[in-house]
Amino acid sequence: MYYGKQEPLEGSMRPDFIEILVERAHRILGASSVYEVIDLDDAGARRRIRDIYGNVDSSKVDAYLKAVDEIRLVTVSSQGSTGSEVVI
Repeated sequence: MYYGKQEPLEGSMRPDFIEILVERAHRILGASSVYEVIDLDDAGARRRIRDIYGNVDSSKVDAYLKAVDEIRLVTVSSQGSTGSEVVI
């Protein structure tokens, strides 16, 4: 799980939107993938994906990392922000 300070999204959109993004990433590489790499930088995430899934097509990895970046944009705010905490 990832814990982080969050910027509020409008209304009740946040949980549904996060769920959609996580599901998108899971469809690409599998259910545990988001939680295995969300805190890693690009190079570390690519290494971890290779460790978990072996030799994966680079376009699939790129699509997956794009989905992870979108999740980060929604779930991780900049330092010093006063958003609420969310667990994914």
